[in-house]
Amino acid sequence: MNNPMKNKETALKVGKIVSNRYWSDEEYRTKLLRNKAATSKKSMTKPELLCKQLLEDLNINAEYQVEVKSKFIVDFRIGNIILQVDGEYWHGHPRFEPLTDRQIAQRKRDAAQDKYLIACGYRVVRIWEN
Repeated sequence: MNNPMKNKETALKVGKIVSNRYWSDEEYRTKLLRNKAATSKKSMTKPELLCKQLLEDLNINAEYQVEVKSKFIVDFRIGNIILQVDGEYWHGHPRFEPLTDRQIAQRKRDAAQDKYLIACGYRVVRIWEN
């Protein structure tokens, strides 16, 4: 009940402060990304675990939940290939159209991430969970 983050104005203000620091302080961003990568390795989604197992079965040496360019955590990196396993609901698979605002925003984030990674010389492959 006494959680100030339940107040919408407070939550927006804190979110803006954190976002500004994230994009302006590379050391802070790197630390957050590394912590997120370590946590993600412990809690991969079922589709990510299935993909990891398949890559291992095929003897493909892949890094998983890896930080790229101090900007993103990607699901898998195999040389210059980035493999992203997208949940159909959360990433806005066309079968869920019309999409929610949240799904539309996620699609835009995914497209911006792909554009950046491609500009950095990576080939990006996205796989729907099913």
